[in-house]
Amino acid sequence: MKIAIPIFENRISPRFDCAYRFMIVHIDNGEIKEKDTMVLSSINPIQRINELANMSVDTIICGAINKFTFRMIKGKNINIIPWITGDANEVLDLYLRGELEPGMTFFPDGRRICRRVRFGRGKCKKEPH
Repeated sequence: MKIAIPIFENRISPRFDCAYRFMIVHIDNGEIKEKDTMVLSSINPIQRINELANMSVDTIICGAINKFTFRMIKGKNINIIPWITGDANEVLDLYLRGELEPGMTFFPDGRRICRRVRFGRGKCKKEPH
């Protein structure tokens, strides 16, 4: 399985559409086998999504994303977990533990909250910490 996370410094990029650097993580049997940072060659959403699909990305974890791009990603049969904010490595760790849900915000002091996802399916199941 391959996961792509748009990043800005060590955090998830605020907007998928504007990010140019991505953390690409190869996971096998629930363990990280390889982690690399790459720069996508285009800011055009169609080319960007094709580039990720050609790399066999299965899941994208990202911050804000527009509906057009969201639908295009889903059309490529790529799972997407949107509206996530926080440190990319912490978010990846929660994903591996099965605790990541759309709309989660992670603060540097360790707090995390769930907020309503704009075009998702309601509120997160977990209570704020």
